[in-house]
Amino acid sequence: MQIDNESMDYLNQQKIKRLKRLRKKVNWEMEKERHELLDRLYPLIENWEGHYANFLDIFRRPEIHRLLMDSIDYWGKDESDDKLIEFITFVIRTGFEDEPVIDEEGKPLLHRTTAVHVAARRRMSSRMDNQEDQLDMVIDRLFLIYNKFNVNYIDERGMSHFHVACLSGCESVVEKFLELGQDPNFLWRETGYSPLELALGKWTSNIWSHKDIFQSLLENGANPNVTNRKGQIPLHIIITEIRPRNRRKHFMEMIFEFCQDKYRPVQVNARNQQGSTPLHLAMKGQKNVAIELLLKNGADPNAVDNDGYTPLHTACFLFNHVSSLKLFFEINDELQQTVQVNAVDNRGRTPLQLAVERGLPDVVDIFLDFGSDLSNFVFPFHTYFNDVRRRSCIFKIVLTSSILVIAESLERRGYNLNRSDALMIMKLFAHYGLLEKSANLDRSLHPAKYWYDDENFTSIANEIKVNPSLSLYDLVLLQPEQAAKQLTLKDYYEWSRWGELNDLLEMHREACTVNLCEKLSRKFFRRWALDPFLELTHYRLPILCCDMIIENLGNEDLYNICLAAKSQNKRKKVTKTKAKISNTKRQKTCSG
Repeated sequence: MQIDNESMDYLNQQKIKRLKRLRKKVNWEMEKERHELLDRLYPLIENWEGHYANFLDIFRRPEIHRLLMDSIDYWGKDESDDKLIEFITFVIRTGFEDEPVIDEEGKPLLHRTTAVHVAARRRMSSRMDNQEDQLDMVIDRLFLIYNKFNVNYIDERGMSHFHVACLSGCESVVEKFLELGQDPNFLWRETGYSPLELALGKWTSNIWSHKDIFQSLLENGANPNVTNRKGQIPLHIIITEIRPRNRRKHFMEMIFEFCQDKYRPVQVNARNQQGSTPLHLAMKGQKNVAIELLLKNGADPNAVDNDGYTPLHTACFLFNHVSSLKLFFEINDELQQTVQVNAVDNRGRTPLQLAVERGLPDVVDIFLDFGSDLSNFVFPFHTYFNDVRRRSCIFKIVLTSSILVIAESLERRGYNLNRSDALMIMKLFAHYGLLEKSANLDRSLHPAKYWYDDENFTSIANEIKVNPSLSLYDLVLLQPEQAAKQLTLKDYYEWSRWGELNDLLEMHREACTVNLCEKLSRKFFRRWALDPFLELTHYRLPILCCDMIIENLGNEDLYNICLAAKSQNKRKKVTKTKAKISNTKRQKTCSG
């Protein structure tokens, strides 16, 4: 049933009278009563039709501002509730606009908290995309009420309306502020954030919608070299926060293209609190597009952070940095820039040593290809390898296979692997419980049922392919010598990184890991146990005979042989030292 204009006006007048009566009953100092007013007010304004009343005929100006702020706190908690948007829209349609309060000198008072500030703080604390979108809409509409852009209200914590417009993506509002002379480098006092940093969308899931604001700020004089309290410039933030890479690239290119001449060259080597430059972060995160842009815009390939790490060092803290490292060296070669590949960190480690410590064979090969020096190299096992928090089966087999691949690669490049290095590698296997008991090695001698006979293991392991012609189950049943003919150390390493051991039942993973590690390392253990065995037998047996004996021993026995030989040699040295001291004393006595 359609209501004529006269009837509609009458109904609206009744609503206005009801609103006025509600207002008179409110103690404005009591939050609860203000919230009750909102609940009673909403049914009266919902689906309002016809002429809108002047809200100032019902409420005083400060009361309207109070209701706007309260509505955000009260209704803004539920993103599915449309009451907040509808209430603000109603206030806009009544024609209500903010009027600045003027001081004695005729200037507007800027230090004032408004509904814009309240909405912004709720938005920044939001963890849900839906609520984020709702509050962005709220802020956008509030700027239709707080629309005097020559006045930049600042709350008690230093957040301004201009800051809110930047962080919430209100492009037209930002433009109006800038047109009226707003300083594009005005910092948020509480946080130290610049408008550029706010526009980078730390509090938004849709950073792409902020790109025009970011460009506008740069074109109007925003300084891309301003640091926040963490020592970050916008480049640091772009590299760590913005995804995917094409968007990251676009924001970086805007800095280099649109910043004003007075801020050029961009300080691409700025360091954050950890001393990291943007290039450090790009290398650590394998951000290839960022690496290229930074190097071609003056980034120092040899910059060091607080730990003494160069960008090459930082590339060793994640797996699969091969493409980033190749790109890094190629671009520096193109730019004819020297890369200090043998630079040492605060602990005296070169990038090569760190790559070995982290178990990164592909990275080790790249460093060796580009000039890493082996003359002073030592195996740095003592830290990362003993991390007790990382004891998963996959980690164990990846680590142990990677170390043997690295040892093989270093020897091929001219490094003289010695018994001390070999024993250190063996200790790594022992540390992680990867030495299979000798009694378990030969299945033919023990017909009883073992873990690998379990039907659950058999069915799953037969489905896992180590290579196209070899299943995990078949590999487990092979003797080490047979397995060595089908798989190289690199094959074990590459396969283990796929993580297919996790497909096994937990009850089988550990035993399977030990079995595989026994196989992949047998050749290494046999090689390095021969000389110690000869020493322990005082060279009384022929080498061929010793070799046959060793061939039938497991890695645990071979490791114990190496330990025993080391202990014997240590005792011999002690005996020789004592004899030398005794002889020296005797000579002094005779000469006296």
